[in-house]
Amino acid sequence: MTPLTCRTMKHFVTSLLFITCMSPSQSEALNVKYIGYVDESQYNCQSTPESSFIEFICVAKSGRKQPNVIAKLNSTVYGWCDVPSYISEGWLSAYSKGRYFNAHIRGRWGC
Repeated sequence: MTPLTCRTMKHFVTSLLFITCMSPSQSEALNVKYIGYVDESQYNCQSTPESSFIEFICVAKSGRKQPNVIAKLNSTVYGWCDVPSYISEGWLSAYSKGRYFNAHIRGRWGC
């Protein structure tokens, strides 16, 4: 058994404090740039491990929710409003999420 280094112990304590201090409401809220916090439970989210640019894409469970599509791009969460379902479904099923984003989402559907 290897002894714990000071650095390892510090990382462990920091992680434990983060987990302990996090309230359930904080863990369900996403901070969307230019919009603010949204309740993640109101969205169907899909992680995109195949993409190096897009970490996840979420589509609102209710079509009236604004923004109706949110995604994490390069560590920042963005939202888009009034995105037609065929566009969001196409993005979720696209082989290249980044290329689909550039062709069909970027610069459109602002809130």
